[in-house]
Amino acid sequence: MAHVASASGAGSASAAGEGAAASGASRQESSAPVVDRSSVEGIKARYRGNALIERLSYLGEVAPASRSSAMALAAAESKAVGSDTGLYASLCEAAGTDPDAEWVSATKARVHTRQEALERELNMKLAAQDRDAIFEAHTAVAKHFADIGSPKSSIASFMRAREYCTPSQLVSNTTDAAKVALGAQQVSSVEGIIRSTLSGATHATPQDHALLHAVMGAARLQRGNFAGAAQSFLAAGPALDSSISDSIHRDDVAVAATLCSLAAMDRSRCIRMTQESIDFRRTVAAVPDAEALAADYARGQFGAVIRGLDAIEPSLTHDALIGPQWSALKHSIISRVVSDAVAPYARASIAAMSKRLSLPEAQLSDVVVSLIARGLLPARLDAAGGVIVARYSEQRPAVFAEATALAERMARETKQTLLRASMEQHHLAVKPPKNRRTGLPVGMAEGLEV
Repeated sequence: MAHVASASGAGSASAAGEGAAASGASRQESSAPVVDRSSVEGIKARYRGNALIERLSYLGEVAPASRSSAMALAAAESKAVGSDTGLYASLCEAAGTDPDAEWVSATKARVHTRQEALERELNMKLAAQDRDAIFEAHTAVAKHFADIGSPKSSIASFMRAREYCTPSQLVSNTTDAAKVALGAQQVSSVEGIIRSTLSGATHATPQDHALLHAVMGAARLQRGNFAGAAQSFLAAGPALDSSISDSIHRDDVAVAATLCSLAAMDRSRCIRMTQESIDFRRTVAAVPDAEALAADYARGQFGAVIRGLDAIEPSLTHDALIGPQWSALKHSIISRVVSDAVAPYARASIAAMSKRLSLPEAQLSDVVVSLIARGLLPARLDAAGGVIVARYSEQRPAVFAEATALAERMARETKQTLLRASMEQHHLAVKPPKNRRTGLPVGMAEGLEV
């Protein structure tokens, strides 16, 4: 904690912070969240195929009020785009409707026939030792497994296809595997091949690179690596297509990049990023809510940041990408906000800080205790007095001694420079001392001895 204000100063600073935060809050409250993940219509407007099915299924699980409509639409999409009869039946059951028995029977027969044909074709290509044909056969098998809802088998077939692909085919192989893994929430299984492709691919389009970075970000987000996720999402954002997506939408990347950045980066780095990073500005520009969060944090409007998180929480808890990590993300962001808000004060009132940050006093106290216990906030909490007190050592003597030593060194170097200039002006030269034994200059005598 820096020591620039006392308890009385904290009150005035808190009032100023509240005013700035209130302006941020009015902006947040004046419009509904742009990225609507809490309604079936909002999800349907952004996704299709497996991405739509996955997100509707997640919404149905976490939002009982939307369960019936979400599961019914997911079942209809499953029937329209795939051949996963097991998924279709389970979605119909969750929606409270009867599955189309005729479609299920016909699809099972068609799947069985096609799988046998693909296996025969693959065996023939393997026997013929035609690498291009083997790659195509493995890829067809992989897509078939993805279509019938077997992501592990699909990814395994894509991995086998990589052994036969050319450099120009490597990117398409990786992006196809990444889409399957992302839809099945198994992105960690393809993280290695994505990293390899990104480091050496020369045939990838900007859209391919963006998709692979986005999937890498999703893998890191699932593991709780918010710093790595922020880096990947920011690399993906500008090039991602904003149209309806069958994998991941640009709005997802913008929100995830902002939240992961706020959770993992200190405020000075966040300020530089919002001011200097073109990738960041391009990524978050499409989502005003995300852009406002980053701007409020950079400007020190900490209360507005917390109110902004509260405003978008209902939507994000229903999101299949961010929802599972929302609690950890929010806790990390609030911890950073509290640390930054308390740091300037030698003494800070819990009540005043609670009002400034729009946090209940009990929650604020818990966050402060956690920060102190982890060594992230050099302070102590006076619970009885309701005050946070900075804990620091007296550094003024050390700073004064360092400044004095620096002044003496600068004075000595200045005198040496002036003396050297004066000697050169008067054409004076200092002769080196002579060796008493040889009578030669010291340097020359030593050279002769060697």
